[in-house]
Amino acid sequence: MRIVRPRENRKNNTIAAVVAMAGCSLSLCFVSAASAAYPTSMGALGDSITQAAMTCFSTTSCPQNSWATGTNSSVNSIALRLRGINSKATSANYAVSGAKVAGLSSQADSVIKLNPRLTTIMVGTNDACQSTSTSAFEVSFQGLIDKLRNGTPSSKLVVVSIPNLYSLYTTFKNNSSAKSSWNFLKLCAGMTSAPDEATRQATLAREIAMNQSMATICNAYANCIWDGNRVFNYTYKTTEIGTSDYFHPNVAGQAALAKLIWPLVPSTL
Repeated sequence: MRIVRPRENRKNNTIAAVVAMAGCSLSLCFVSAASAAYPTSMGALGDSITQAAMTCFSTTSCPQNSWATGTNSSVNSIALRLRGINSKATSANYAVSGAKVAGLSSQADSVIKLNPRLTTIMVGTNDACQSTSTSAFEVSFQGLIDKLRNGTPSSKLVVVSIPNLYSLYTTFKNNSSAKSSWNFLKLCAGMTSAPDEATRQATLAREIAMNQSMATICNAYANCIWDGNRVFNYTYKTTEIGTSDYFHPNVAGQAALAKLIWPLVPSTL
């Protein structure tokens, strides 16, 4: 008697044979696909927060602790997460402490030369603190996005909102050490050591307007991803802000930023 193998079994065996001939297990194939989908290179633009200022004792910049490109495993930066998916992923940090939005044009020149698959942008704190007009901020930010769109058309942009400075103030306003640091360092005087509530509210309103401008400009560009105010809406824990100045995120705060922003990184390009 001739035994006829069921059609379904023959089909399954054919699939198994094709997989075996491909030389990989299904799990390895999926890992390989994931590695190819995520960005393999990134550049970071911004100011002292992206430079992880004040996280190495009292030094100005400490990029190894940066939420964007840091190498400190305690932070688990965007770059480290990408390298965990693809060990060949590369990154570069072009942020400059004290930078305002107008200053990011020169940083963008460096990113254009690199031409990464992903560019992160976190800016606006210094503009809000130093009373840049919202109209001037909008013009500069539009110019930045246009430059990146033309110079790195294949790069995905992730734009991060300005942190809520009023929330930071209310967290530490009754802390004597924080008030002493703010008064001595003159960090964002329009918020931390403002003479009245009206001045603080004006700074907050400027932040909100700048975030709205970034959202509108970013959302008009297909390759730009706005964070939806997730950083602005985040309330830092007291243990996530450095005690050197009670203003910049410490290592734990940088880790919190990385965790907040990572879901925005495109998994398919």
